[in-house]
Amino acid sequence: MKLKLPQDMSLGHRIALTVVIVLIILFAISFIGWYLGRWDDGDYAHGAAARYEVPERFQRELIDLDRQALNAAYINHADKLWSNYVSQASNLGHDTVRVDVGLDHLHQAWVIARERIEAREKALNKCVGC
Repeated sequence: MKLKLPQDMSLGHRIALTVVIVLIILFAISFIGWYLGRWDDGDYAHGAAARYEVPERFQRELIDLDRQALNAAYINHADKLWSNYVSQASNLGHDTVRVDVGLDHLHQAWVIARERIEAREKALNKCVGC
């Protein structure tokens, strides 16, 4: 079979050929990066971004703001869960599994976030004399 020049090909064939060439190039670049071990290089390879250190004079206020924001986010999400549940009138009193699961996830997320805030607060209280 003889290869045609791109000018002699139909538009569909030219598009398909372009896609194949681009994919071959992408796979070749990916293989080279994988082979050379470059996937794990860099500061952000495993989500290890440099953390900003908040000056001590602002830490208490930020902890209070975080606590307020967490409570506001909890209320906002719970409101959405219940609004969605109530808007589906056919489910009232019958299928509460979805709202129960949503509330379970919401409670878990709130507790985890609150514990992290409290841990930051404890660390700040220990460091008052630093």
